[in-house]
Amino acid sequence: MARLFAITLFASALLLFWVQPLVAKLLLPYLGGSPTVWNVAMCFFQAALLGGYAWAHWLGNRASLQAQVLTHALTLAAAALLLPFQISARAGDQIAAGANPFLWLLAQLALLCGLPFVLLAANSPLLQTWFARSADPRARDPYFLFAASNAGSLLALLAFPLALEPALRLVEQTRAWAFGYGLLVILIIGCGWKLVRGVGTGARAGEPWSGNGCDPHVPADSPGPSVQSVASAPITRPLANDRTPSRGAPLDFARRARWVGLSFLPSSLMLGVTQYLTTDVATIPLLWILPLAIYLLTFVVTFRPGSRPDSLWLPRALPVLTLAVLFTILSGVNDPIWALFPLHLGLLLVAGLVCHGRLAADRPAAESLTEFYFWLSLGGVLGGVFNGLLAPLVFDRVAEYPLALAALALVAPLRASSEESAFRRLAGWLGVGATGVLLLALIPVGQSLGAERAQLANWLAFGLPCVVAFFLVDHPKRFALALAWLLAASWLAGDARGTTLARERNFFGVSRVTRSADGRFHELWHGSTVHGRQFRDPRHQRMPLSYYHLSGPLRQVFDEFRHRDTAPHVAVIGLGAGAMAAYARTNETWTFYEIDPVVIRFARDTNYFTYLHDCAARQLDIVTGDARLRLREAPDARYGLIVLDAFSSDAVPVHLLTREAMRLYLSKLAPGGLLAFHVSNRNLDVQAVARTLARDAGLVCVERSEEELGEVEIRFGKDAAQWVMAAREPGGLRQRVSPEFWQEPNPISGLDWSDAHSSLWRVIRW
Repeated sequence: MARLFAITLFASALLLFWVQPLVAKLLLPYLGGSPTVWNVAMCFFQAALLGGYAWAHWLGNRASLQAQVLTHALTLAAAALLLPFQISARAGDQIAAGANPFLWLLAQLALLCGLPFVLLAANSPLLQTWFARSADPRARDPYFLFAASNAGSLLALLAFPLALEPALRLVEQTRAWAFGYGLLVILIIGCGWKLVRGVGTGARAGEPWSGNGCDPHVPADSPGPSVQSVASAPITRPLANDRTPSRGAPLDFARRARWVGLSFLPSSLMLGVTQYLTTDVATIPLLWILPLAIYLLTFVVTFRPGSRPDSLWLPRALPVLTLAVLFTILSGVNDPIWALFPLHLGLLLVAGLVCHGRLAADRPAAESLTEFYFWLSLGGVLGGVFNGLLAPLVFDRVAEYPLALAALALVAPLRASSEESAFRRLAGWLGVGATGVLLLALIPVGQSLGAERAQLANWLAFGLPCVVAFFLVDHPKRFALALAWLLAASWLAGDARGTTLARERNFFGVSRVTRSADGRFHELWHGSTVHGRQFRDPRHQRMPLSYYHLSGPLRQVFDEFRHRDTAPHVAVIGLGAGAMAAYARTNETWTFYEIDPVVIRFARDTNYFTYLHDCAARQLDIVTGDARLRLREAPDARYGLIVLDAFSSDAVPVHLLTREAMRLYLSKLAPGGLLAFHVSNRNLDVQAVARTLARDAGLVCVERSEEELGEVEIRFGKDAAQWVMAAREPGGLRQRVSPEFWQEPNPISGLDWSDAHSSLWRVIRW
C-alpha cells in the first residue's frame, strides 16, 4: 500500500509543478516578458496550494472515509472538463487595452488552472491522512510521503527546461498534462478503493477522523519525544528528525506562529532570488525553476526519514552568506555571473535547510498533519503575497529581498554567553548603531571618487559597514537590527553614482531618473542598467548619448536606412529616455512601442529629458503595450526600419527574440527595409541569438561590437554598444558599412530561439 500511495503522490506533485512554469510561460508574452510575471504567478500558486490544504483539512475532518474518496474523486473528474489550458482571444484584447497587469494575470491564472491546481494541492495532505488510517507499518509517521511528493515536484521542475521544452510545443504540453491528469484520477480512485475495501485499514471506514490528538494506532499513553524539548533545543544541537512526530506539546498560537514564520522566510527568499536572477539575465523558465527546485530540495532533504539537516555548520554559514549577499545588493555588484549565481542560490539552499529543518523537527502527530501543512502553506502564501503583490505597491525599490535577509539573521544561532558583561552588551549595541552611521559617512566619500573608481567606492562605502556587522553574528537580534539599519542607511544616503530625482516601481520593475555624480547628465535607469542619458546643458541636449551615441554603431544603422529605397516609417520597440528620436528627420514618421507607462512618463517629462519634445519627425507616436501584441495591429509592409531596443534592466525579453517574433517583424517590414537589434548585455551573448535568427529567416546580417571606450568618449556620455543589422537582400550592407567595424560572423547551429524553447547554456557569458 505504501508504494501505491507514494507513486500516486509522486505523480500528483509532478503534475502540480509541471503546470506552474507551463501556464506562466503561456502568459509571459502578454506582459512583455516581465520578471514580475513569475513572482505574481507564484503568489497565486501558493494561495491555491493553501486552498488545497484547507480543502484537505476540512474534508479529512468532516466526512467519512467513503465520503472523502467519493467527493475528492468527483471534484477531480469535474475539474478535468476545464482541460486542456487555453487563453481566450478576449484575454489578449483586455491586456492590450490597458488592463491592470496584476489583476489580469491573477484572473487568467484562476481561469486557466485554478480548480485543477487546488485539487492537486489537496492530494498530498489528504492522501497522507488516508494512509495514516491504514495498518501499514509506516502509517504511524506518514511524513515520508511528503518527501516522495517533493521528489516528484523536483523532477517536474528539472524536466521542464531540460526535456519538456525542447521536445514539446506549449500546446502539446497542455494536452500531455491533461492526459496525465486523467491517469492521476484513476490512481487516486485506486488508493481510495483499496483503503475503503478494508485492505489493511486500521480505522472504521464509515467514521471521520476524531482529531482528538491521539494516533489511531498508538495507545494514548505511548511515550514519545516532547515537542517542547525539541523546539527549545539550541540550534547547534542536531535535530532528532529520525524520530516519530511529537505528540505532547499543544498546538498553541506560539507554535503555529513559529511554523508560519519558518515557512515565510524561505518562500520570500526564493522569490527574491528568482527576481534577482531574471532581472539582469532573462525571464525564462530555467531561471524560474532553479530557485524553486532548490526550495523544494530542502523539503525533500529535511523531511526524509533519518534526516539531520540542522547540522552544526549550516547555521554558522548562514550569517556569512547573508552578509555577502547583502553586500552585493547594497553595492549594486552584478558581475561576474559565475560567482553571483552560486552565492545567491547557496544562500537559498542553506536558509531553506535551516528553516525547514526546524519545521521537520517540530512536526506534530499524524492526526494534526493537515493542520500542520495548512500553516506551512500559509507561511508560503504570505511570502508570495509580500514579494509578488505587496512589495511592488508599497516600495519604490526592490526592498523585499534585502528585508528578508535582515529577518533571516534572527534564525542565526545564539553563540554568545547568556551572562554577558555590561561593557560587552554596551559595545554590542554601539556596534549596531555604528554600521549605519559608518555607511552614511562613507557614501559621500565614495561619490567624491567619481565613476572611474566606482569599485573602490563600493568596497569603501558598503564593505566596511558589513565587516562591522559581522562581529555581531553571535547575537541574532543585534545582527538583524544591524542589517536593518544598514538597509535604512543605504536608502537614506542614496546612490553613490548620483542623486535620484524620481523613482517609481510598477509591474514592470523599478525605474528612476538620476543626476550623475558630476552633475552633467540626467540618466534613466531600469533596475541596474542605464536606459538613456542626456546632457543637462541645453546646448548639447540634441546629442544622443549612451548606446545611441553619434560615434557608435547606431549612426551607421541610420545611414544605411537612408541610403535604401524604402518607406520613411520607423518603428522602435522600447522607448527608454527617447534618445533614438534625435536621429529623426522631418520627412519621417516614428512609432515607439513601450509597455511600461512609467518609462513613457519619464521620457515625456521635459524636466528630465527633451529628446521626444525636440524630435524633428513629421509625426511621432507612442503605442503602449507589449510590442508583439501591438505591432500586429500595424499595416503589413509599413516600416522601412524596425529597431529592437527593449530591455528589462539588462535582459532582453526573450519572446521578442524568437522565430515567431522574427516572422512578425518581417511581415511589417517594407520592401528594401532594414532590421536593427540592440543586443548589449553583460551576461548573455544576445548577438549570437539575433544573428542566428536572422540567418534562419534568410536575411543578410552584419554586427558590430564596441569594446573598451576612451576617456573622452566616457566623458561625453557614451556606453559601449553591440548592434546587429539585417536585411532581406545585401543592398548596401557590405558596401556602405565600415568593414573594419562590422563583421559577418557565422550563425550558431541549433541556437535559434522559439516561443516553445530558448536555451541559455550556449550564450551565457561565464
